[in-house]
Amino acid sequence: MSLSSARNVLKPETILKNAKILVSDFDETITNKDTISLVFQAAYDYKPDFPKSQQYFVDVYMKNYNQFINSNKIKRDSIENEIFFQKQLKKIELSSIKEYERLELFKDVPKKNFSQKASLVESKKGFIDFINLESSNKKFIILSVNWTRIIIEQFLQKLFLNPNDFIIIANEFEFDNEICLGSSSLSLCNDDSFFNPENFSLKDGIRTGYDKLLIIQKIINYYQLNVNNGEIVYIGDSSTDVLPMIECQRGIIMKGGSASKLLNDLGFSDNNNFLEVKDWTDLIK
Repeated sequence: MSLSSARNVLKPETILKNAKILVSDFDETITNKDTISLVFQAAYDYKPDFPKSQQYFVDVYMKNYNQFINSNKIKRDSIENEIFFQKQLKKIELSSIKEYERLELFKDVPKKNFSQKASLVESKKGFIDFINLESSNKKFIILSVNWTRIIIEQFLQKLFLNPNDFIIIANEFEFDNEICLGSSSLSLCNDDSFFNPENFSLKDGIRTGYDKLLIIQKIINYYQLNVNNGEIVYIGDSSTDVLPMIECQRGIIMKGGSASKLLNDLGFSDNNNFLEVKDWTDLIK
């Protein structure tokens, strides 16, 4: 039985009934589309004559990724192999980041330029209704490989949600007096009391599914969660979300991404703890 057909026999309340913590990916899980282009556009609005386009950075990434895939015939058919793959993938994910730092694409860009892009982000259907329904008895954590938390925070404000009611774990640029310095900071969370460089550090930030797995392990330990009892549920859409989803032992997959296929390849097609849905409306009782 595939994850798609499992949707016909599972109900959301089965997955969510014991959950104390919900951890969700951001791009294409909470949002309709990936937001990386908006991060780039924030820089290009300020630097319209910048000599390299977004496609240049995409090409840098894809060249390195294709070389990595062709030279590393890793079969992504077990959890152990997927962990190894994701660990090796990190240097590829960093290739475009190191290139924009080298070329100083984001250097001197005002923070407000990133904030303004939140107005262009559309939420996936049913997200607001789900939050309003579940926020009273569950803590909601956003865990993202996004390059900045600013757009995430402003997006929540646009929906009349208080970003301080969420723990947002994602990368961030270094700023000085509201001006971007062009590189990534050590800060990975909007709540320093929960998650800061002094009590947890992640070399080169959150870039891969393995990085997300390490953070999920910290969340489970921090809140002393019983994963066997379903006290934490992970929600995501892509292959980057699969390792953290498996670690939580409960997962909701947003249809349309690569997570469903990878879970099937890893042998979780018949696992009743993973539910595939079209959007957030499927999770509302």
